[in-house]
Amino acid sequence: MEDNEEHNTKWKPIEIMMLITLVLSLFLEFFVFSLGDIPGSLILRLELSGLLLFAGLSIILLARYSLSKSKQLTVHGEPSKALVTTGIFKYSRNPIYASILISLVGAGLIFNNIWVIVLIIPLGLAIHRILILPEEVNLVKKFGDEYLHYMNRVRRWL
Repeated sequence: MEDNEEHNTKWKPIEIMMLITLVLSLFLEFFVFSLGDIPGSLILRLELSGLLLFAGLSIILLARYSLSKSKQLTVHGEPSKALVTTGIFKYSRNPIYASILISLVGAGLIFNNIWVIVLIIPLGLAIHRILILPEEVNLVKKFGDEYLHYMNRVRRWL
């Protein structure tokens, strides 16, 4: 399989996974079984959700900035041309995936839907298994010892 084809299949599922998580959480909340309201005051919930959404968006923007500084394309489906280990990538090998989970927790708080927060666990596991592990195999093949050293220095998530 050609590098671009292989990489192409590893990127697109994230949008599908997010959509499934959101739709499933709404279906469970409204048609199957409501887990009730998230405890705490509305003001506190909105403040916390705003903080999480801001953090998630900030991480995405920092990751995009680091990628663009390294002249790395941020177009879905394009294979990695350079190993980016600066900026936010100094602290996390997968900051964009982490920011998606953080943002979804914030969305769950805004919409008072505990199911979104509960479904973050299987979503995180799916991202890990379906996207991150195969992506790491490809990056080890492409960048060799440089990526292995990076893996030893930097955490996978946060």
